[in-house]
Amino acid sequence: MMDIRCPQCGAAIPLGDHTLLGAEMLCCLQCQGEIRIQLDAAPAQPVTAKRPTHRVRVSPQDLTALAAPPADERPAVARSGRRAGWLLADLVLLLLLALQVAYFLRDDLAQRPALRPWLERLCAVAGCTLPLQRDLDRIEVVARHLRPHPEVPDGLVVTITILNRAPFPQPYPVLDLRFYDLEDRIVAGRRFPPRLYLPPGLDPDRGLAPDTPLPIVLELVDPGEQAVNFRFDFL
Repeated sequence: MMDIRCPQCGAAIPLGDHTLLGAEMLCCLQCQGEIRIQLDAAPAQPVTAKRPTHRVRVSPQDLTALAAPPADERPAVARSGRRAGWLLADLVLLLLLALQVAYFLRDDLAQRPALRPWLERLCAVAGCTLPLQRDLDRIEVVARHLRPHPEVPDGLVVTITILNRAPFPQPYPVLDLRFYDLEDRIVAGRRFPPRLYLPPGLDPDRGLAPDTPLPIVLELVDPGEQAVNFRFDFL
């Protein structure tokens, strides 16, 4: 079933299959005007829709275009459904992008307390692991001692004890040792990664446990008489 437009008022008039076989008089239900339709069998001939005062010539291949309703007359539900579908697709793509960013940047994001629980859930599904949480401000030196080396001339032995005040295990820090003179200027310094100060048999991957003192012994070359003080920082 196709429609043709009334040339006077523009209303849609049903055009049945029987109308395509010859001439027929149609009545517009909107303006009550009469329209005569003539459709020839040859596809090259145009279709003529006419009244006493109006004439419209339509080619057969344009009948489909005439029968289709304008875009603004299409159901609003269909348009809303398409918009909702595109919106849902955009949200899914944004979610997938956020998950990819969180996966590849998880080592950095895991150091943020607000994000770590979400990353733990993500890794539980994705099968990944998170690094230990780090808070260097909560690692303290609770004891330290400096003495001459008992066996090496011009050598020193530095003993310190560090303590993790955080409620979670932390990665073992890099120890940054510096010697200062009377004017608080740096005389000498050295950095010690965990592999240089951890005792044998201690698993570095388990991290520094909370509230568990860790004694550390370091053997150094004496920086000279100008060095009157020393400090440790954690990196």
